Amino acid sequence: MPDQMRCPHGLRFPLTLLDQLRRIPYGANEINAVGWCSLVEGHSGPHHALGQSGGEDDHWVRWTDAGIEVTVLPFCPTVMPEDEDQPCTLFDGHEGPHDYELEDYPTTVDQRFAAYYWAPPAAN
Repeated sequence: MPDQMRCPHGLRFPLTLLDQLRRIPYGANEINAVGWCSLVEGHSGPHHALGQSGGEDDHWVRWTDAGIEVTVLPFCPTVMPEDEDQPCTLFDGHEGPHDYELEDYPTTVDQRFAAYYWAPPAAN
């Protein structure tokens, strides 16, 4: 049973970013208006949420208080030792434990996560 918590930071994606994610060729994922950081709680550096998988690429939304960007990052090559069909779903070189070593995401946004929800400033 994973015992390490995921980063509680979330981001409401601006409409321009949602449009950019929807236009990725061969998109395999449903686009959500909110992304939650996929890394371990307390990580250093920017937050990362998978925005879309298209073809052979994963398009990650990366953000800090200073800005947001979409970037293509290579897959993490690690698989779960006891189940080789269970890959790490993070990007290569990610900080901290692999995805399968972290707690599952909550099915609803609870107070712990809601306290860290960040919406970018509205465009003028």
